[in-house]
Amino acid sequence: MKKIRIILSVSTIFIAVTAGYRAMGGAPAAQNIIHVTSVKELFENIGSNRTIVCAPGLYDVRNAQGVVTEFLFFKYSEPQIQHVKGLVIRGVKGVEIINGRNDGFVLIFNDCRDVTLEGLTLGHEKDTEHCHGGVVWFENTTGIKITKCDIYGCGLTGIEFDRVKGVSVADSIIRDCTICALSLEECIDVRFDRCTFSGTEGRTLFYIRRVRDVVIADSAVKNNRSTHLIFGANLMTDRVSVIRSRFENNAALRLSDSNSRIRFTESVFTGNSFDKK
Repeated sequence: MKKIRIILSVSTIFIAVTAGYRAMGGAPAAQNIIHVTSVKELFENIGSNRTIVCAPGLYDVRNAQGVVTEFLFFKYSEPQIQHVKGLVIRGVKGVEIINGRNDGFVLIFNDCRDVTLEGLTLGHEKDTEHCHGGVVWFENTTGIKITKCDIYGCGLTGIEFDRVKGVSVADSIIRDCTICALSLEECIDVRFDRCTFSGTEGRTLFYIRRVRDVVIADSAVKNNRSTHLIFGANLMTDRVSVIRSRFENNAALRLSDSNSRIRFTESVFTGNSFDKK
């Protein structure tokens, strides 16, 4: 009987301590869901541990340049999102986020963790002669998810990853850029599944430097025009794989550098101006 009382007392103390720990903020905060209808509201609500749901409409980042918070500021025309953890930006069908000036990125994330972009269309107004910015840029960030997004030019680069780790891009389109579709530098563990890369005209479609464990799987690379290579990867690139993907009607001098370490498995090449080898 005495032993039972001791066990019950210990359990009661544990429950009380746990409740107090949660009350003081020791446990992860429950994620807030915030609905927004304008780009100003979107940027004012950027922060950690929240899901921001954007109503259908056009969100031009120029219209929020006066917004400055702990987590967001503007550098020229580019919104810089920093130090957030557990942020989801989700679009209801018909959400388009643009940078109408064409001289800056649409969204830049720096020093963030666990960021998700879902169901968004992101790009620039079409102006290939004067576009000097890319679309989405992540740097010094871990845990990135991009799902069901349409990322388009005339941005110089569709997606730029710089010193990132743990990336999943799935069921998305990267199209119509003017330099390259992807730029990856100093990245680890990056994966693209069921993505389409199309309509980009530049020097190298995939620019890859000092990366490890990159996979492109079950994807389509079609109707691109490169003056040099499809894959430009240096010798410090390790374990880059292309699996079950289709290359159709692309123009380039070569598929990749002669000393490239990229492995192609179960992929199909048709109608391209280069030889697979």
